[in-house]
Amino acid sequence: MTNFIDDLDLDSDSDSQNSAQEADNADDGPAAWDMEEDEDEKPKEEEKKPEPVPEPEEESKPKEKPKPEPKKEPKDQPKKQQGKKGKKGKQEEEFKVDVDVKLRSPICVIMGHVDTGKTKLLDKIRRTNVQTGEAGGITQQIGATYFPVSALMQKTQSFAAKYNLEYKLPGLLIIDTPGHESFSNLRSRGSSLCDVAILVVDIMHGIENQTIESINLLKAKKSYFIIALNKIDRISDWKPHNDAPFEETFRKQSQHAKDNFMKRFNLVQMQFQENGLNTLPYFKMNFNDKLTAFPICPTSAITGEGIPELLMLVQLVTQNKMQAKLASKDELQCTVLEVKIEEGIGTTLDVILVNGELHVNDTIVLAGINGPIVTHIRALLTPQPMRELRVRSEWVHHDVVYAAMGCKIAAPELDGAIAGSELFVAKNDDEIDEYMDMVNADVDSIYGQVDKGGEGVYVQASTLGSLEALLNHLKSQNIKASMVGIGPVHRKDVVAISHMVEKNPKYAVILAFDVPVTPEAKQAARELHVTIYEAQIIYHLTDQYEEYLKKLIADQKEKARSQVVFPASITMIDGAIFNRNKPIIIGVRVLEGTLRKGTPLVVIQEPKPLYLGTVESIKMDNKDVDSAPTNSEVSIQLKAGSDSSIIAGKDFKAGDQIVTRMNREIINLLKEHFRDDLKKEDWILIVQIKKLLHIQ
Repeated sequence: MTNFIDDLDLDSDSDSQNSAQEADNADDGPAAWDMEEDEDEKPKEEEKKPEPVPEPEEESKPKEKPKPEPKKEPKDQPKKQQGKKGKKGKQEEEFKVDVDVKLRSPICVIMGHVDTGKTKLLDKIRRTNVQTGEAGGITQQIGATYFPVSALMQKTQSFAAKYNLEYKLPGLLIIDTPGHESFSNLRSRGSSLCDVAILVVDIMHGIENQTIESINLLKAKKSYFIIALNKIDRISDWKPHNDAPFEETFRKQSQHAKDNFMKRFNLVQMQFQENGLNTLPYFKMNFNDKLTAFPICPTSAITGEGIPELLMLVQLVTQNKMQAKLASKDELQCTVLEVKIEEGIGTTLDVILVNGELHVNDTIVLAGINGPIVTHIRALLTPQPMRELRVRSEWVHHDVVYAAMGCKIAAPELDGAIAGSELFVAKNDDEIDEYMDMVNADVDSIYGQVDKGGEGVYVQASTLGSLEALLNHLKSQNIKASMVGIGPVHRKDVVAISHMVEKNPKYAVILAFDVPVTPEAKQAARELHVTIYEAQIIYHLTDQYEEYLKKLIADQKEKARSQVVFPASITMIDGAIFNRNKPIIIGVRVLEGTLRKGTPLVVIQEPKPLYLGTVESIKMDNKDVDSAPTNSEVSIQLKAGSDSSIIAGKDFKAGDQIVTRMNREIINLLKEHFRDDLKKEDWILIVQIKKLLHIQ
């Protein structure tokens, strides 16, 4: 096991990190959450120690390094602002980055449970620069909002010195659509292109189901996140101070409001601890040191309180710990966020360009439902500036776009393109073949998680990323999948899984994650007895499926109850024959198991067992009962079988062993439906009866 935060994909090109967090932080949260190392992961150079030792004083503070001049871009691109210049030193050594390297804007996704305020928080962050219309302001891109360094400085420079915040990054790119799908689609051959996430938690409700689901997604991709503890304006007696830093607004609150806040804050922190996460208030963390906790930043999406610190934290985490990862590279990194049909244009791709550049007429390769798509870029589009968003159906056309940004690609033959696919630019035929193989391998790595031809549910999702996330979740819940698809659920999908109705009804189910189901598919499902569950949240799907399984198991168990008998071993008590024949009424002692009404009984004799009939009634202390436990003495009346001439005391005697008549089919039904209803002693008795009755 290794410390999760040590395993995060922060700055993978870095040779070393600063020392661990100061000792006084060690008691502020639980040990950071553990996870198993990937099998192919290289051994860590540093051994994890229980008590971190600070680095020598002269190396404890990273020094500034010069910010290189940004690459010139076309006028219609958002200009990237230049950060402060400083001295060369430890920073250069620690991250192994050339002094002149150009850093790209980090990419951020907002995640969290439903109704925690994710969209409102994003809207509030967008409005942090009130003069959006002026040059250098916040710009709306395709699928993302770009915040230049000037907009970030406007909100954070008043306390930048306190937190040693330097403006080294050209800006920040926040994905417009909050939630799992955006995060899942920011993928590159299994790893995440999201640099940092904001996990929104409602301070009034704490950690909820989808919060845990978000954490699991982030954990799977080894992505660091900042916790936005939202809706502080709902704290009892809280007096809002619009757009104020949290520390400032907290000082101005009444003692009653402060106490209410701390009570809820501590509760949420405890919930994170119960989930194995080490968290700290952001102001107790030193971001120049090794990250051993996840920062909590209280916010309000309504009043804007805490938003300045949230923006600051994104900058601190990314520029202090991810410089090598954020270094602009010539190698293209681009992912398809959405596939859309635009009026007058046709099928288009909304992409996030993480590294490199795209040109009109570039040959691109990406995943399609029917195999790799090879086409050429006809147009690169971004919306009009924010002040002109009311102008409909007008786009800004570009000859080239540079990372990091979101844009729309118009190209022929995009029908069937899959969102979540990585996009490649090929320079020649050899590269086309190479990238087609890579696209196929990427899709196969996801489709390969299902047991084709085996047993399992049918899984349908809207994008490659969401399909990958859903399959991973199903695997964690031990739910098998035998078929997968991307896009709407059609009649053919229902027909394909319908064979499970007879083979194994528990898998005669389609889980449709954020995709429509056609009327024809719904009709086919009714006719073929296939169940379709639809949801936009992963855990809602699995919850529905678990309820389906419970009902199915209960129905099957009830149906099987009339076909099974339960094990019992009894003997007739000496002198307790109350009626010798038609019907036989005798007193018995239950030696093992439970004797129930309806149980067929046989006397163990040679050369073969003697069938007596079934138990018609049981009396204990002169009262009718349905069953008799081990060591009880009761009288029973038997309903004769085909041989009604059997006489008690003549054909069988006191002391003879009498057991439940069983066969292989009955034993299999007990195993399948009543395994948890029977005790260990019952299963031992079944084994004995199998031997006595020579059951194979």
